[in-house]
Amino acid sequence: MTSKAKVEANRQNAALSTGPRTAQGRSRSARNSLRHGFASPLNGAPLRSKVGERLALAIAGPDPDSHRLHQARIIAAAQTRLALIADARIGLLKRIRFGMPATNCCFEQRTSAVVLNCLPELQRLDRYERQAFSRRSRAILLLNL
Repeated sequence: MTSKAKVEANRQNAALSTGPRTAQGRSRSARNSLRHGFASPLNGAPLRSKVGERLALAIAGPDPDSHRLHQARIIAAAQTRLALIADARIGLLKRIRFGMPATNCCFEQRTSAVVLNCLPELQRLDRYERQAFSRRSRAILLLNL
């Protein structure tokens, strides 16, 4: 059983955690997903390439019904997103490996600084990757029903 004090503390914390309050802060946070596009929804998202549509048609098989084609498009979109996320992760890892800042400190300190700068983005990529994997897995299950 949760104590009354803990419930009240949770309410106070929640009241402080409501996101940006100023127009400038809200505008900035609204643009966060535009930075790389991974936060955009996959649900019914049109495929952005002919290659993606061909992949969906190959997944759906010959003479697919609308349900099967819809699920195949979701799988293809998730797979495309996973490839883009992998490319972004490789770019970050290259930045860690080759993009060390020119400072007078030792190699280990420079490497640590670059890793610390890239870590939040790597964590975001991990979250987007898990979402895409989950979406793809669900669509595969529904495709086979």
